[in-house]
Amino acid sequence: MMAVMRCTLRAFVLGLSLLTALPAGAADLIGSVEDVYAVRHLRRTLFDPRAALDLAPEESRFLEDFFALTDEAVLLNTNVGRWFFTSGAKGIHAADYLDRMDALRARLDVLATPERVRAVRDLVAESLQLQRGFMAERHDALEAGRPFESQLTDQFAYHEGLHRSQRMLLKAFAELHALFPNAGETTHMAFHDHLRAMDLK
Repeated sequence: MMAVMRCTLRAFVLGLSLLTALPAGAADLIGSVEDVYAVRHLRRTLFDPRAALDLAPEESRFLEDFFALTDEAVLLNTNVGRWFFTSGAKGIHAADYLDRMDALRARLDVLATPERVRAVRDLVAESLQLQRGFMAERHDALEAGRPFESQLTDQFAYHEGLHRSQRMLLKAFAELHALFPNAGETTHMAFHDHLRAMDLK
């Protein structure tokens, strides 16, 4: 299942190009995570604490709040991507994105986290920091008038920060699967789908 999480950054950018064609009501900002999943052709299985087997109540509460935050991150990354893709015509300005991502990270850091799932939270927090760094690099290049590709290695898809971010997400998924092997197929699908949506590669 972890292999399914792999895609290219080019596919993410293609998804952003499709998002620019959404109806006028969504012209400036994508406010629905459902739109993001639909346009990127991602399966969306919501985490349902009532359906989660073999989880303590505090773990279910944590994961419900945790995945709400990861969905916010998906929206932020999509909207700042639209800003870059449309040369500032749509989406969230990069500077605003950086502030919002910092605030989201702060909320994640103080989220009540049972000890057993603390490593999962920390892996995703590190992944978000790497994604923020990627967007900050892109913004810095734009401000300096440098082509962003100059900040990468051989191809656009091979940004080291995004590779590391993806590895953190894969580790987080593996950790959840190992911690809760009997949580049920639907819950495992929710683990996968929420984390897969965060992956920018």
